Amino acid sequence: MILKRISKIINDNQIIPHTQFRFQNKHSTIYQIHHLTDSIAYSLENKSYCSAILLDFAQEFDRVWHPGLLHKLKKILPPSYYLFFKSYLEDRFFATKVGSEISNLAPILAGVPQGAISSPILFNIYTANQPTTSHTSVADFADDKVIFTSGKNPHLAKQHLQNHLNLLTDWYSKWKIKINNEKSSRVTFTLKQSTVPLVYLNNKVIPSSSNVKYLGMTLDKRLTWATHIKQKQRILNARRRAVFPLIGKQSKINLNTKLLLYKTLLKPIWLYGIQLWGSAKKSNIYKIQTFQSTSLRMITCAPPYVSNHTLHSDLKILTVKEEAKNSYKLFRARLANHSNPLILALNSKSIPGNPPRRIYVQNAHNVQYDSVDMLNIQSVKAARDHPTLTTDDPEGSCGLIEGTGKRPIEESLWISSYNKNSHKS
Repeated sequence: MILKRISKIINDNQIIPHTQFRFQNKHSTIYQIHHLTDSIAYSLENKSYCSAILLDFAQEFDRVWHPGLLHKLKKILPPSYYLFFKSYLEDRFFATKVGSEISNLAPILAGVPQGAISSPILFNIYTANQPTTSHTSVADFADDKVIFTSGKNPHLAKQHLQNHLNLLTDWYSKWKIKINNEKSSRVTFTLKQSTVPLVYLNNKVIPSSSNVKYLGMTLDKRLTWATHIKQKQRILNARRRAVFPLIGKQSKINLNTKLLLYKTLLKPIWLYGIQLWGSAKKSNIYKIQTFQSTSLRMITCAPPYVSNHTLHSDLKILTVKEEAKNSYKLFRARLANHSNPLILALNSKSIPGNPPRRIYVQNAHNVQYDSVDMLNIQSVKAARDHPTLTTDDPEGSCGLIEGTGKRPIEESLWISSYNKNSHKS
């Protein structure tokens, strides 16, 4: 009840900046990544530099300084709510127990209780007034902070970033927030060979990288999504090996259950963020499509003469490209009339700012207009590399409905044909 009341006060007074997407209603990681990648794509189309710094907060919830938080709450909340949170945060103590020994009580002067329903909004209030500049942009998701700037001149871009970092250094020192320099990173998104000069935080160089991981997605310097897809491919292959006893030919599990295992244990790994990486070029999309096709062959024990198109059609499984289109359409449908102008700007058929299409960088706005069907490229290799049905399986046990001896997709001609031949043998 208290949280609902103060949320209305905070929203009406716009205390939380639009750049903060964490712990906000109708905001998600995909919205924030989309906002960032649109800015990157805009710079690439203009053949500019987009230099970004990813800052890592150290123990973010544990570093919320109580006197500082109460100072900010007193400015924005009515006295009754302020006194409520004052009593909630003050006069808290902790002790450490080792074996049978217990230390003396010590006061808790920082941190919001982990797991408490009010902790996220208190953290957002505490970090809401971080300094910004007119030459840089910010993307916040709780403690994951990105500062980025674009420009033709790499030295000017470096100066803009350094000025912003200097302001943040003073602010973090004042409000007792610690940044992990070692875990922070810098990346320059560009098609050019040169990069933006080094930048410093607390007199230490922020390490640079050719790709960075942000909110579960890997962004490479040219925004091709190739690195992200390779990493997902490795994770998928390892997970499939782990569940092979359940979905392989020797498994006694029925076909519907095998498909359910695929949809719950394997598919979500590559489905995350498909609204964005679904715009990657054919060769990269093909890697995930090959994984899905071989997985379906493994599940159904399909003979090599059965095409991937037939497999997907009979099992009612969408291709990777179809999933990308559908996901982006649903994603875009939720953008209209959004309260956050940064999210509302994503609802366009082209990159916000409408840059001249010089190099035609693939981006999320292209997904639903791309007519490529990856199943037009037959996955012959998938049929060779994985077990298929043979007449040595007279009962046709692979993928049968448990206890019936029948398959749930009997309308499939290849399955019906196989059943006849296997029983004859």
